[in-house]
Amino acid sequence: SVVDEEFTSVYPDESVNVLIPLLQRYKMVVVYDADHKLIGQVSAGDLLKKYPLEDGIAGAIEKVITIDASERIVHLRRRMLDDKIARFVVSDQDKYLGIVTETDVAIALRKFREAVTDNHQDHQIRNLIVRDIMSSPLISIERTAKAADVAALMLKKNISSLPVMDNGKLFGVVTRRSLVNAL
Repeated sequence: SVVDEEFTSVYPDESVNVLIPLLQRYKMVVVYDADHKLIGQVSAGDLLKKYPLEDGIAGAIEKVITIDASERIVHLRRRMLDDKIARFVVSDQDKYLGIVTETDVAIALRKFREAVTDNHQDHQIRNLIVRDIMSSPLISIERTAKAADVAALMLKKNISSLPVMDNGKLFGVVTRRSLVNAL
């Protein structure tokens, strides 16, 4: 049964083949026993630990979008909503500085609202720029990386996406979800 857009549920006797399509759509699957008691959860990271891809990451590379570090957050958020983009690699004059995700924006806006009084929020929020909220330094991988190494790095660093480089040039991005899709 679907609980919301973030997670769904299964029972432990269901095969791993059930998890793959669910984790392609949901961030987490909760597991119940036969008595409908919650016994655990499975995320893309959990699945990738247990069933790493045997070959390279070619089938998991997605298109990458960049944004300038000096872009205003209000414009970034508008692009995220209008174009359904979850993450951007942040650049400044052909240098890649970091990454900014929907989570970074949500955390930054929550902190901003807590720190700035209501009557000044509309004006001051326009002064926030991407550089202020991006995650840096940029952690990236080479296009030739092994899928198991990519999944291990994501889990170790607790990150959901890694830009892919090819001879120093930005080539794409790999996400936990794209790795699950490649299974």
